[in-house]
Amino acid sequence: MDILSAIVGGFLAAGTGWFLQTRLEASRQKKIKELLLIGMSDDLRNSLELYVRLEEDWEKSRVIWFTTINELTESRHIYTNNKDWITLIKNEELRKNILKYYRKSANHLIQLQNTQQRKYDIQNRFNAQVQELRIKNPTLELKEAQDQVAIIPYVSGYLSPRLRIKY
Repeated sequence: MDILSAIVGGFLAAGTGWFLQTRLEASRQKKIKELLLIGMSDDLRNSLELYVRLEEDWEKSRVIWFTTINELTESRHIYTNNKDWITLIKNEELRKNILKYYRKSANHLIQLQNTQQRKYDIQNRFNAQVQELRIKNPTLELKEAQDQVAIIPYVSGYLSPRLRIKY
């Protein structure tokens, strides 16, 4: 009888341990899912503000500031650090939309960074050409040198060799 009691007690203890462990894991996953959704919601609200600022800056100065792009990139850390946990979201359509948003926005941010970098590279090359022209001809005014360099920016649809940037 003592052996039977020990066996039954062992099964009860093992079953209780398994049940508690299962409930603890389910509770942990539920909390992770809640925090993930809160974090991504905050990211989306913050991203909306940053995209509005990006648009306003563009309208004012025709410049997309790297600081704003970096803020957008950094705000995505909830998703990038926890994208495996997206599978906890049961709604398939919501999961697809979340993944689609983050994929498209990542591509968009990379394109913005590359475009703005190219603009800076062309502007720097333009300034170097203006400076080079003024060194060769010290009597040339800044505006005149800029006008002379600006005359040659495009040759049959391509940047002229003077302003071409190599990547």
